[in-house]
Amino acid sequence: MTNKSLIINNKSLIVTRTRTGGRVGDSVFWKATSLQPITIGDAVAVQISEGYDPAGYGLTDFVSANVQGDVVATWACGANCD
Repeated sequence: MTNKSLIINNKSLIVTRTRTGGRVGDSVFWKATSLQPITIGDAVAVQISEGYDPAGYGLTDFVSANVQGDVVATWACGANCD
């Protein structure tokens, strides 16, 4: 698991990335927290900045919700682009 502070689309995000292995078919799970709304476009930008371009790794199951005053978004992508 990695945690990182990023500025994406002029928004401050705390991003957690968890990988479920390195084999074909495994997944990377993402969680971003911000005080501002998080869009799927922000998720795309996060993945690209971290080397997981959705054009190759995909982007699925995007959900964004208000949680105790913060905006929390979660989504997944493939761990490999094969």
